[in-house]
Amino acid sequence: PLGYYARGKRAFFARLYGALIDLLCKILWLTEDQVWKGLKYFFTKYKGVKESQDKTYADHQALIQEGGIGTRIVWKEPKEYVESFLGFKRYFRLEYDICKTLFDMAQNLKVSSRMKVVRRDRMQTAGGATRSAIYAAAFNIQSQIMRSAVNHKIQSPGGQTTKNLQWELWDTFQPFGCQKWHIMLFNVHDELMVAHLEELGQKIEKVVNSFIEKMKNKIPLIAMEWKINLKHWGEK
Repeated sequence: PLGYYARGKRAFFARLYGALIDLLCKILWLTEDQVWKGLKYFFTKYKGVKESQDKTYADHQALIQEGGIGTRIVWKEPKEYVESFLGFKRYFRLEYDICKTLFDMAQNLKVSSRMKVVRRDRMQTAGGATRSAIYAAAFNIQSQIMRSAVNHKIQSPGGQTTKNLQWELWDTFQPFGCQKWHIMLFNVHDELMVAHLEELGQKIEKVVNSFIEKMKNKIPLIAMEWKINLKHWGEK
């Protein structure tokens, strides 16, 4: 039972962060058909999640096969960045430049059609097999872009919010210029550890609580557990 729970939880968050079928299969120890069945149920129940992810995928899909696998591949200019609801943008210019170079290479490939090779379960010309391999590399990069874009919309606001709190504490309690340390901060993902002068403990906690309340107009359910008077970094 604990194994089911752990794998289910990992897969749930992985999918919210944009994980694709192959990774979900590895996490869940299930076949592609079983995972697709689960995703169909999940997205039927939580339609908003699917609509949001589909829109992000559409924004960042440069390589299109309108007729499905095996049909002609065309290039559509993608949105070059993804933006979190707090306004932070992540750009994919380099990745798209590589995808476009691979696309152009495959489109203009000059290889003899006389030579035949076996690729997977079918016979192909050398040119066709090479072209397929180049397209596969481009599609792989595109998949990484699409997953990163979905991930950014979730992860970026948490990281940005934590860093904004970090700056507010630093700006409030650390004197400018060459001064002794009043406060030292260490940010790990969405956690913030603060070493400080002993007399600042209660004041720091008030700034943290005030910051969390201020952020609720943008993130209604935001909360942060804050502990003071810890003896060392590892005590939680």
